[in-house]
Amino acid sequence: MIQAIQVLRGQVSAEDRRVIDDSLGAISAGRDVDPGTLRLALSAIGGVATVVGEVGAPVVAAIQRVLALIAG
Repeated sequence: MIQAIQVLRGQVSAEDRRVIDDSLGAISAGRDVDPGTLRLALSAIGGVATVVGEVGAPVVAAIQRVLALIAG
């Protein structure tokens, strides 16, 4: 998922890159991150990915899988 987010990052505006960068820290923390913080970070990146359309589709799909795992 991180690789797909990095690809997406290279194709969005500077403002959207800031959203992605701010959120990647939480996502990269792995098991050390609070689940609520992780959900917010995934949602922020998912929002960017949704807005850009087809380019963001792999990121949206990956985020949906992770959120489903978190929800249990």
